[in-house]
Amino acid sequence: MTSPQLNPDEKAELQKRLAARQEKLLPMYHQVAIQFADLHDTPGRMEEMGVITDILKWQSSREFFYWHLKRRLLERQLKRKMKPVTHNVGEGELNSMFHRWFVEDRGTVNAYMWEDDKAMVQWLTEQIREDSMDNAVSDNIRCLQREHVLQQVRSLIHDNPEVAMDSIVHITQHMTPSQRSEVTRILANMDT
Repeated sequence: MTSPQLNPDEKAELQKRLAARQEKLLPMYHQVAIQFADLHDTPGRMEEMGVITDILKWQSSREFFYWHLKRRLLERQLKRKMKPVTHNVGEGELNSMFHRWFVEDRGTVNAYMWEDDKAMVQWLTEQIREDSMDNAVSDNIRCLQREHVLQQVRSLIHDNPEVAMDSIVHITQHMTPSQRSEVTRILANMDT
């Protein structure tokens, strides 16, 4: 069509045939493009690529999302409870803590249940109950609180070394005799 030997009539005829051919092929190319795009977004392909872990059936979707949301809300409630002592800990690390606590509580044999939202809701509900102070999450949160307080005390003494001795005296005044004897034993062993 850009050849200089073509006269204007031949050029017009070729352009007309090209337009007709494009018009004829357009629906076929359109269909191929749609099919190609659909192949990227099918649930089977997404699962195969590891983007999703499972294909959700429409009939059970309401139940799935109920348990999934309930679990996330309970986890969020626990994270809010932990926030004062874990302010510098990221979301991923908190999730790892929950997973570790779950495995420690239920055992490695039941670690697969971590993926089951319904089972996790039951476990988290047990852990959050106010009347139960003897559970894995409460014990671990108490440990986190204790470590947070100890870190604050260490930081204060590090920043103000002149108050270390006064602090020790004050702390030992509020101890039981058995605790004071234990501290004395520890201090005596530090020298040796």
